[in-house]
Amino acid sequence: MGRTIPTYGLILAGNVTIGNQVASLLRHNGWWTHVVYSDREAYQAIHQRNVDIIITDIESQNIGGLAVMIWCKNYHPSIIPYAICKKGQRDIMQLARDFGGCAGYFYLKDKRPMEVDVSQGMAARFVNNQVEEITFQSTG
Repeated sequence: MGRTIPTYGLILAGNVTIGNQVASLLRHNGWWTHVVYSDREAYQAIHQRNVDIIITDIESQNIGGLAVMIWCKNYHPSIIPYAICKKGQRDIMQLARDFGGCAGYFYLKDKRPMEVDVSQGMAARFVNNQVEEITFQSTG
């Protein structure tokens, strides 16, 4: 079933720089955002807000990004999950798709892993104002 363009995005980031970059991309398209840095903060935010999408760092250690994605799929299927990762991380990307229902990726630059690559993936769509072309579907 199709959805309208989400208006509230929760970002679980491994560091402030990446969290702020992804939040800026969403805000540029008129979204409200909230950036958190731990799985605990993410769970609390989901219980306190009406979250449309969650964008989680699935590579950073100790923040539980993949676990949060899987939890959302199972307990909050209306929240659409996206992942932050380096391109080519096939194993973790496959886990995010298969178990977390990942709908797309925000890639980090190869030579500058503290920077979101705005030339490809979901980030490119936000930069080019192509968000309206994305079909959001329930993962449940």
